[in-house]
Amino acid sequence: MFFDDFRLVRPPMPIPPWQGQYKLKPTDKLTAADVAGPDGIVYPNWKNVGVQGGIPDVPVAVKLADLGAKPESDIADLLDQACREAGRKGGGAVLIGEGTFTLSRPITIQDNGVVIRGAGKDKTKLIFNYAVGQPGTDVGIYWPKAGEPAGPDTVVEAHAWHAGLKGFKMFLNGKEVAGIEAYDYGQAQRVPGSELLEMAGAGEAALRVEAQYEDGHVAKMERKMVLTDKAQAVKAGPSIRTLLFFMGGGIEGAEHKLAEDGKRGDTVLVFEDAGDMKVGDRLVLLAPGTLRFRQQIQHLVGGDDWKRIGYYEVAAKAGNRLTINQPLRIDFPKVDGSNARRMHPIERGGVENLYIEHTSRLPVNSIEFDWGWNGWVRNVKVVSSGNSGAHGYRSKWLEIRDSEFDGAWNFDGGQAYGGFTSCQDSLYENCTVKKYRHAPVVQYGAMGNVFRNSTFDGSDLQWHAGWSTENLFENCVVKSTSSNGGYGYGAYATGSSDTGHGPNGPRNVVYNCDLSGIKEGVQLDGVNEAWIFVHNRIVNEKGAGFSVTRGSFDHTVKNNVFVVKDGASPMAMLSTPDCVGVDLVGNTLVGGNGAIAAGAVKPALEKDNKVLPAGP
Repeated sequence: MFFDDFRLVRPPMPIPPWQGQYKLKPTDKLTAADVAGPDGIVYPNWKNVGVQGGIPDVPVAVKLADLGAKPESDIADLLDQACREAGRKGGGAVLIGEGTFTLSRPITIQDNGVVIRGAGKDKTKLIFNYAVGQPGTDVGIYWPKAGEPAGPDTVVEAHAWHAGLKGFKMFLNGKEVAGIEAYDYGQAQRVPGSELLEMAGAGEAALRVEAQYEDGHVAKMERKMVLTDKAQAVKAGPSIRTLLFFMGGGIEGAEHKLAEDGKRGDTVLVFEDAGDMKVGDRLVLLAPGTLRFRQQIQHLVGGDDWKRIGYYEVAAKAGNRLTINQPLRIDFPKVDGSNARRMHPIERGGVENLYIEHTSRLPVNSIEFDWGWNGWVRNVKVVSSGNSGAHGYRSKWLEIRDSEFDGAWNFDGGQAYGGFTSCQDSLYENCTVKKYRHAPVVQYGAMGNVFRNSTFDGSDLQWHAGWSTENLFENCVVKSTSSNGGYGYGAYATGSSDTGHGPNGPRNVVYNCDLSGIKEGVQLDGVNEAWIFVHNRIVNEKGAGFSVTRGSFDHTVKNNVFVVKDGASPMAMLSTPDCVGVDLVGNTLVGGNGAIAAGAVKPALEKDNKVLPAGP
């Protein structure tokens, strides 16, 4: 069935959507995933976020100056060499001295314990000047480098500036190359050298790339290259998606299915067959997005990747019973085929004490961890990132702190985000973010992360997708606009009707924050369970200060100040009859229409709220 507007055809939702389990009292039976606060509210447990044991002072393993690095020069090859050498030594810091250096291509780190360190963000500057994406330079051949041969395993790669791109093709000796893999907004083309060898055989060949644009112009680049049937030591260039990319090994091996439900608070998992999983293994625990689950959360169309996911370490094993290092924050039902697989993260790496600026406009992240554990970004300033300044993906115990991120070249979907995707137990603290699209942001199974003591100017706070759960935003300032592609709410959560993103999970918390927006102050768009908003100051231009809809239920809204500027809206709007169980306690409404709550259903508890007139 094709859904033009999912909201119009969605079947009626039960009231409440399901039996809630997160709106707890200190007198209830709590699990190790819960902490009773002194204010009588039960919060998630965030005691172990960020780098475990704190960010270490890593000894220097390689000084880039000893390899010949000089200011005002391109140090891409030397930095790559130094990171590999530090990895061979078992880890250590790669020290970049004072001065301004250029990077003509990204660097990919795949060894544990490698730290890229400058002399200070006001002393060491890295300028990413890869030609493609600079004004007037629309295409480039990225790999192999000029003068290097391409063997059967070599990945030949080219890039094009993505804005207005209509078509992007590669030719060998005048004949179009088939079997190309396109990715990243169509901006890149990749083909194995074996296919080029089949077309032309070994020897010299002419490689050409052409990019066609909507305004009619065609950009071209040509290069003579040598094809060889001999394997090459370097098979592919570094990933173009991130300038400094810490890339883990991902997941491997068979799925080990749960024999019993993994329930919230559990630390012991029972498997049908635990196989060769052992103490010390890192696991990805996944509950697939089955039809049963998607019917429950009313998300019947769109993707279902990375919705219920957890990263754990095996602490003990007894037969098919594994003890994990942390309690589960959510349920992993057997009926959905919940399973675990072994993962191989990159660990204990980081970037610190430097300045990064992009002159290339390609949508390239500045720093990223993918399948990373205990990685960090500290005392870094990023100006005009191609995409996100510091990004965590499929990682655990990351820490991004004491840093500045000022602007990005690109604000299309999926770009200019400040936060975590599919990350867990990670910390974003004491940072300043300006002119991003969504920041702070969590998405696709992001769980147990903390954003603290940070300012976000020009972006919105977003729970952007995929069952993000138990994330904390504390002592943060968010000044939301729509000028950078943000939605204009102070805080926004995607809902079930959003086919590309889906709804978000239970018990996210906003505590003592200042949020401002041009639309509703807070907009929760469906099946959000037991969220907590306490001691915030929320200012919005139009609409309600706090608005929920489509099965958003069991929330605690306590001791906040709402400044509703339009003079016509209530403090809280409970839009649909399934928005039950909402407590409004001790809040102050300034302005608006004078009503504490309105909509299709009354609050479960409305107590000690007051209304003040709007000021001059």
